[in-house]
Amino acid sequence: MHIKLQVDLNYYQQKEFQKLADSTTGTQYKNALALWSVLLKRAAELNQQGLIYQQPEQPLTQTVLCAWLRSKRRDSVSRSLRTLIACGLVRATATKQYRICNWSPNFVVLNGATPDSAAAHLLQDYNQPQRKQIKKATEQLLIYLNQVAEKAFAADEDIQLLVAELYQHQTTTAQIKRVIDWKTRQWKDDIKMRPFLRPQTLFGPKFNTYLNEVPASSKPQPAVSRTRQAYLYGLYAVSATVDEVVAKAAADQIVTTKKEVEAVIHEYRN
Repeated sequence: MHIKLQVDLNYYQQKEFQKLADSTTGTQYKNALALWSVLLKRAAELNQQGLIYQQPEQPLTQTVLCAWLRSKRRDSVSRSLRTLIACGLVRATATKQYRICNWSPNFVVLNGATPDSAAAHLLQDYNQPQRKQIKKATEQLLIYLNQVAEKAFAADEDIQLLVAELYQHQTTTAQIKRVIDWKTRQWKDDIKMRPFLRPQTLFGPKFNTYLNEVPASSKPQPAVSRTRQAYLYGLYAVSATVDEVVAKAAADQIVTTKKEVEAVIHEYRN
């Protein structure tokens, strides 16, 4: 299928391209633009919000990049890729693939297959186990929100992406519930504000603002016995490592150790 890519011309006037020009020699600039063009072409062919890969779920290797460029100079290709990443034109995903930055506002694929939602493709930046954890965490948070605010939200991909981005910024489950509690208290009986008791608002760009509004007296105290164990295991369900669980608990002013977390995981799994 013949693919056409419509590009916002202002994109090439942005600071990322100026940074590329300022940080490279003439030859390095030329090589980086050559790689950029190849990656842009591949992203257009895939039509998945700027995602670039050869095989789904598989890392994009230097060997493949060299083959696309028809170059045997792995060191030069690797340097060009690092330069594009450093300038903010390309970023690596959790699955070691790559994505063109700021795709949605700057590029439109014409005569191509209609893409799925942007959220669906951005979630592909996470591997399969991570996506399962994100979906599970989102479902648990929405159960809580639906109970507290008397709503009926489902864990669609847009909401999952919001939750994933919160966790990516080291937000804890307890902090999210804290915001839900606080804004529900403020908005539930307000006719104008009640419609904003929704994930798109609570988990969106103003999340940190809402979190900072929560009075100190509303912050949870360290849990005990089974409640504490459930809390730690809940953190583990949305974390990559035991060390991350310890760090997230510390952010909630709850002191724990790797040994305690490992014991809780073992108990829940058995």
